[in-house]
Amino acid sequence: MLKRTYLPSDDRPIAVVIGSGFGGLAAAIRLSHKGYRVKVFEKLDKPGGRAYVHERDGYTFDAGPTIITAPFLLEELWELCGEKLETDVDLRLMDPFYRIRFDDGSHFDYTGDLKRMRDEVAKFSPADLPGYDRFLAEAEKCYQLGFKELSNVAFDSLSDLFEAFPSMVKMKAWESIYTLVARHLKNDKLRQVMSFHPLLIGGNPFSVTAVYSLINSLERKHGVFSAMGGTGSLIKGLVRLLADVGVDVQCNQEVKRIEVRDGKAVGITLADGNFVPADIVVSPRVKGNNTPMKIYSYLHSGKALLATDLATHRQVLDEEISVLAPAEATGFAAGLRTLLDNPRLRKTIGENAQRRAEALYTLSAFETQLAALYDEVRVRVSEGGPQDGVVQEEA
Repeated sequence: MLKRTYLPSDDRPIAVVIGSGFGGLAAAIRLSHKGYRVKVFEKLDKPGGRAYVHERDGYTFDAGPTIITAPFLLEELWELCGEKLETDVDLRLMDPFYRIRFDDGSHFDYTGDLKRMRDEVAKFSPADLPGYDRFLAEAEKCYQLGFKELSNVAFDSLSDLFEAFPSMVKMKAWESIYTLVARHLKNDKLRQVMSFHPLLIGGNPFSVTAVYSLINSLERKHGVFSAMGGTGSLIKGLVRLLADVGVDVQCNQEVKRIEVRDGKAVGITLADGNFVPADIVVSPRVKGNNTPMKIYSYLHSGKALLATDLATHRQVLDEEISVLAPAEATGFAAGLRTLLDNPRLRKTIGENAQRRAEALYTLSAFETQLAALYDEVRVRVSEGGPQDGVVQEEA
């Protein structure tokens, strides 16, 4: 395959990527594919980020993830470069995916084969087989709504958050994954088996959202793989792809801040004081990321407000809400009220909106009150918020 070579006079727009973990390297490949001149900066001594590889006394230790559950996302990166993943990485399907051992010596072999899984469930509690089938249905619903529909949503505006509410209600996102599992399975060991996945990301099954049950369907559909040589082999492969298109990862280069002018990122300043200009800056961690809670903090701080016309989104929500069962709609209402039950937010959107939020406990007034809340935000915007439809950061 021919490698692309660029001359110093290269006039393509510059994209700076901060960090060389999986996210940073993947973003760098996609940006390069879209025609950007990409520069990657890493504060550590070699690429990897959270997937950093430690080597000591002849031993190798992966600091980050150890299994791959969505290999198609990696395959896509290699395909963008006109290559195949297997050129750099040997992925092996695990069988079983996991073996969960209990202190009494028993174990559960967790696989992607439905019959084998049902046999394992029956080994521990035959009476839980119907409940297991119900759990699988719940997990599939979360996969379709949470992964297929919402995984690509950035949630960088209040309207994005509101549009996702109906799906969150259908998934009962306010519940923990353990609560979801316990509703369908009675055996304590089976409850542990079906809810342990958050532990892989350092999460607590008793507090991580039930949406995480989508992993059960994701694994059955796509498998659980291990990379031979550790996940560091994936990092090496991604770095090699970038090198072949003229992008080097600059290590030992800590970024101190992102420079913003007139609401737009214009480059970065390194720890040594050097300024690197850029047309766009990509960072996995930026102070002021527009997460849903950050957007709410903007609302109650008064620093900035959304200028999006919410009427369209209200119509979408009204259509979705109309098909919810009464119990689901009531839960949605209570969840929305919880979000709005904040003194500083109340001060920003007005006492009237707070009283309307309290009324959301009653289903009969639900759609009317939600529409009124939209109106309240829209009126607030018209009084003097930015008009570009996004939350802006102070320079």
